[in-house]
Amino acid sequence: MGVNGRILKECNRANMDRGVSPGRVDYHMFFRNIEGHLLMSGRNAGNISMLADMVCDYASRGDGLPMILLTGRRKLLEALKDRQSQGYINRLEISAPSSKNYHPMYGMSAQQINRLMTAAGEEMGCGAIMDKVSLYASAVIDIVAAKYPVSLPALSAILKEDDDAIASFAVQMGMSNVTVDNILGNHEAGIMFRRIVWRMEETFENVSFPESDTKYSFQTGCHQDGAVMAFYQISSRQRLLNAYLKEELYAVLMQTPRLRVILDEVSFPEEGDELLAYLMQMKRQGTIELIVSSENVKEMLHGVRLDFGNVCLFQHAAAGAFEDISRDLFGTYQYHYPTCSQGRPPAVFFTLERDMHWHIGTEERLKIRAEDLYPVRGFFGCSSDHMAVKTTNSCEIYLVPVSEFFSCRLSGNSFPQSVSPALQDSPPQKLSDLRKTVLE
Repeated sequence: MGVNGRILKECNRANMDRGVSPGRVDYHMFFRNIEGHLLMSGRNAGNISMLADMVCDYASRGDGLPMILLTGRRKLLEALKDRQSQGYINRLEISAPSSKNYHPMYGMSAQQINRLMTAAGEEMGCGAIMDKVSLYASAVIDIVAAKYPVSLPALSAILKEDDDAIASFAVQMGMSNVTVDNILGNHEAGIMFRRIVWRMEETFENVSFPESDTKYSFQTGCHQDGAVMAFYQISSRQRLLNAYLKEELYAVLMQTPRLRVILDEVSFPEEGDELLAYLMQMKRQGTIELIVSSENVKEMLHGVRLDFGNVCLFQHAAAGAFEDISRDLFGTYQYHYPTCSQGRPPAVFFTLERDMHWHIGTEERLKIRAEDLYPVRGFFGCSSDHMAVKTTNSCEIYLVPVSEFFSCRLSGNSFPQSVSPALQDSPPQKLSDLRKTVLE
């Protein structure tokens, strides 16, 4: 073996530290066995059939964790309805434009409702009289709470009456004179509070009717083991809706120790969004198991560090976007390659020959580059596109053919047979069964 051969062998040995191997897994096996937080990004992360099956796979685990799905895709909610009609998922509630069953603010405390109303008032520019509006709102909330559970529809119903009628209700129920005075002495605040309530009703127009009395919210739905609550998280008042969802998740976690949340192409209108910051905080504390799916996760999660143990990274529309995400998720390594330089042989006055000096050069490269996922042309034609898969069980990154990851769907099996009652006692497959070889 010549010098260049030895150098090449040393480079290949050093490049094995990259930690990338080929592997095989289908998405049913993947979703049913992984543990911990999951991130999926790329074009195929928007595959509706895969996302619907993912929800079913998580629901079939039987770990008792309530699951909340926040999505911006109506087609996913329709696909979940189909899975429910086929019997693949039970205890599913869908709040969407086609099924407006959500009861806003039902079960929330008066303090939480006041915070939301204050946020809406500040957005409307009524900061100068916000103190008076808060007094009026507190009085109305106390009057409603004396007879009914407080909710947005209940507040809207009582505010259809004028202030005199509301004050008379307070007197009939034996409320204090302070409550009555706050109603009768703040007429302008009452007008503004009614506008705030109308603004909040617009916030929920995609998931709730103005006079909804379903008594269904995340707080009531989470009491069932393994409940799945799907919610269409797109609104004309996105900032207010996200602030509400943050308060709702807080209330849910006061009733259940742990929660699974799926974010699928949701909207965070600004960096530092209340909902996003709260989800990341609860993820770090271990009270929320977070699953994130987007065609470009970095655009969806503004300014958030992508720290996820389980990753499915598909091809993106732009190679630059892919490599930005790959750098955050997988990092870089030192790539070693042979290089040579030419020089004159020593002690020779004149010659046309050149002496070749081989040595090892290094450069920093991404562990997973965009070109690693492209099809490879071989003797029998092109191979499939690939995806990068990482799990919490291994430090290795697997390059999995996309066709095999979706093989359960492509073969016509829309849901794994292991979900059927007759096979539920069979031992599950492990991700350690991935077939892997060493990259050349």
